[in-house]
Order: sequence, then C-alpha cells, then structure tokens
Amino acid sequence: MEVQVRTRLYDDLALLGIHLLLTLVFNFLTTAGAIIADRYRILREVGLGTFGRVVECFDLKHANRPSGRTRQQQQQQHRGADPHMVAIKVVRNVKRYYESALIEAGILKEVNRRGGRGLTHCVVMHNAFTFDKHLCMVMENLGPSLYDFLKKHQYQPFPMVCIQDFAIQLLETLEFLHHAGLIHSDLKIENILLMNDREVTYGNQRVPESTRIKVIDFGGACYDNDKKSSLINTRQYRAPEVILGTGWSMPSDMWSAGCILAELYRGELLFATHDNLEHLALFERMIGPFPRRMLKKAKSKSELARDAFGSNGHHRMDRVLPAENASFVKTAVSLEAIVRNDEDSWFLSLLRKILVIDPLERATAHECLQYLAYIRRDVVRYN
Repeated sequence: MEVQVRTRLYDDLALLGIHLLLTLVFNFLTTAGAIIADRYRILREVGLGTFGRVVECFDLKHANRPSGRTRQQQQQQHRGADPHMVAIKVVRNVKRYYESALIEAGILKEVNRRGGRGLTHCVVMHNAFTFDKHLCMVMENLGPSLYDFLKKHQYQPFPMVCIQDFAIQLLETLEFLHHAGLIHSDLKIENILLMNDREVTYGNQRVPESTRIKVIDFGGACYDNDKKSSLINTRQYRAPEVILGTGWSMPSDMWSAGCILAELYRGELLFATHDNLEHLALFERMIGPFPRRMLKKAKSKSELARDAFGSNGHHRMDRVLPAENASFVKTAVSLEAIVRNDEDSWFLSLLRKILVIDPLERATAHECLQYLAYIRRDVVRYN
C-alpha cells in the first residue's frame, strides 16, 4: 500500500504543477458563476489534465427547477442523472491539443451513434463547440472515478459483488469498441466513472449505490488501421508489447483491463513502477516468462529488450536494476498469491486469460464475456 500511495502522490504532485500553469491560462474558468457560450453556468472544477480542465455546469437552457429544494440539494440528488447538469471538457488553446480534441469529438460522436448514445457504457457527448478559442465538449455529468472512490475509502478493495459487475461492463465496452475497430489506448481506473456519488453499506464497507459505470477520455483513442503512436497508456496499465515496441493493437486495451480488475480486487496498483526495466521485471515475476519469439522480435527493434533480457530469455534483473529496485521486484507476488480465495478462482482464471504476455495469445473481450456467461454466479447489480 505504501508503494501505491507513493506512486499516486507522484502523479498528484505532477498534476498540481499542471494546475498552477493552467490557472494562469484558464483563469476565467476558475470562477464559479462564469457562463460559457451564454448557456452553461460553471459550478465547479471536477477534472484536470495537460489538455485543460473539466468543469461541472448547469445548462441554462433547462432553467426550470423543482421548487422546495436548494440548488445544492438538487445537485446532490440528481448528480449523474439530471439532464440540466453537464460536464464540459475545455481544451487549452494550443494547436496540437485543439486538433487532438477535434479527433476525440469525432470519435465520441461516432461511438455514441453506433452505441445508441451511451448504452455501451461509453460517456455521452451532447455537443462540441469553440468558445474563446477553446474547444469545449459538453458531456453527460457523471459521478466520481473508481480511483476517487478507492482513495476516499483508503484504498479498501471493492467486494467481489461490485467487481463482477465492473468486469462485465468494461468487457462489454471493449467488445463494442473493438468490433468497431477502435482502440481506447488509455484505460485506467481514473477513466472509469460511476454514474453518481451516492453510497450504501454492503457488509462492513461502503460501496457505490449503483455499480453502473461509464468509460471516459477518448483523447488517445484511434482506429486500428490509423497510424499509431509508439507510446500509449498511462505507465502502470501499459502492455508488454507497447514497452518493447513490437507493435500494438486491441489486445493492449485488454491488458489495461486486466490491470484495472486486479487493482480493484487488491486496492492497489498491480504494477507500481515508473521505470521500463523494472516494469519488464515485474511482468516476468508476476505473470511469467516472455515468449522467445516475442523477445526475438523485440531485440531486433529495441535496445531496451537487449539490455533487459539475457540469452536464456530471462530478465537480467540483478545486473541492470539498482539494488533497491531489484529488491522491490523480488517482493512482488504472482497472481495466484494475490487471488487466494477459493471462491474467487473464476476471477483468477479471468485474469490469467487477460494478463498474457504475448498479445497474440491474450483473450479478446468477446472470449472473456463468453467465459463469464459460462461460469457466472448470481451477480447483484446495483441500479
């Protein structure tokens, strides 16, 4: 857990620096009550990234409110369901971010069209326009991310009754996207949002009132036949083939999904690292050895692969990692040691289908859903 907190703290500090910079650029957006495009009144900031920020707004086009309640009560009751409330992603006035956001808006429009405007667990985009030279994407207003929920509750793992439902929805999303030839390329628990912020007690812990989720942030999404970037994903969810530079496709999303499900189960990152050599060593330690054909291809393209792996196909950990890093890797345990409960053996089998080093052998979303339909126990869905 210490590594989990330290890794997340590193990311939070980086975002703090970004926030200070963006405050200078987007100062008008920090003021609650400011109005965008004569229609959307800003209530608060709810998200931040290098691209810009996300603000929660009230749509003045739907100005009529039920009487007898304060605005705060209305927001608390309807957050994630009230059509009057929206989230607007405001993109920095920088050419590459603006152009990237135009691509994201086009992809979201197509995703919503194909999926019946959100029925496939993808965020719904209502509108996109330019305001004061900033591209604004108007989205449905949702609840906290799964990461925010975990953090609020001291990284206590979700109970299996929730994880089952999250897994099914996430796999349904990937089956839909991949069938359309789309790769999300930045799946992580920060990009999976609950529908609202309400909670209930289940057993001896707090859980979301509804386990319905939506996948957000299609800023890095691309079609499989597009020209692809060499580097994708947030570090801790990055697939082996991406790190080794052997070429990536839809299976990279599946690897990220496996990392997400394992994280929800244990309450901390599966691969808590910021270093390529250490990351590869953790793969070998926790998942298993790299296939020879994959290493052969990687070594022909990548100096990293030649440095990391010896002629026997195993990671040269003690020779290429600092002592502290090597010691950390040696404390890592296998998936079998993480999922020890016999009742969760089906979940271990699912992870073993997804977290496969060779992308050619990795299960597809469709195959995983078929597996879950076959072994599935009673699943309690919170609506």
